[in-house]
Amino acid sequence: MSRSGTLFPLLLALTLALLSYWLQAVIDLPASHRPDPTQHDPDTVIDHVLLRSLNPQGELQYRLQATRIEHFPDHDSNEITNPLLTYVRTGAPDLRISSAHADVSQHGDMVLLTGSVYITRDALPNRPELHAKTQTLTVMPNAGTAHTDDPVFITEGNSHLSGVGMSIDNNARTFELDAKVRGEYHPIPRQ
Repeated sequence: MSRSGTLFPLLLALTLALLSYWLQAVIDLPASHRPDPTQHDPDTVIDHVLLRSLNPQGELQYRLQATRIEHFPDHDSNEITNPLLTYVRTGAPDLRISSAHADVSQHGDMVLLTGSVYITRDALPNRPELHAKTQTLTVMPNAGTAHTDDPVFITEGNSHLSGVGMSIDNNARTFELDAKVRGEYHPIPRQ
């Protein structure tokens, strides 16, 4: 019998012995060193993010930029730092929503923006740029809608509105304040 023929069974037995030892060592780890499935720790972290979503016709629907995205396996959710969500529609001005933080649901169909939420709608040919500010905003990205129950302050040119609660429908191009609405309207001069 050749020398290599006798070494192979010996190496195989040694490998199995080492694997058995390693498996026993992992099983015998103290509880403090074992991963805790109830912990809310990220399994994936991505810095400097740019995501794009296309509609069924292949046109850009919205773009998400962020400083960081962390995925958490315990809820299959994502936390986003400094998100900037931009809705893009042909023939309509862009609508941008930014905040300090966002939590994205498991399937990405709901985004909760928190911490100084800013909304900007680009100017139209006959209307100036619109700005809105609130503390929280729940966005349904695929539906193109959003809402908040918090106080809101909106400016468009020299006009301004404030109120509590707001609904946004980007498809219908509407902002609707719910309660305690106050403001001052200055007509836009005709060109």
